Amino acid sequence: MHIESTKGIRKESMLIYTEVKTIKDKCKQEMDEKYMKIDTLNKEKMV
Repeated sequence: MHIESTKGIRKESMLIYTEVKTIKDKCKQEMDEKYMKIDTLNKEKMV
């Protein structure tokens, strides 16, 4: 989200947006780590 487009947004809304973005980023990182583990296990099975 661009700073220019957030001028009309209240501070509370911006805080919520920031929190949600942080949670989404954390979940994505956790999923990426899980998929990396799965890939590693699959490669070990194939060997």
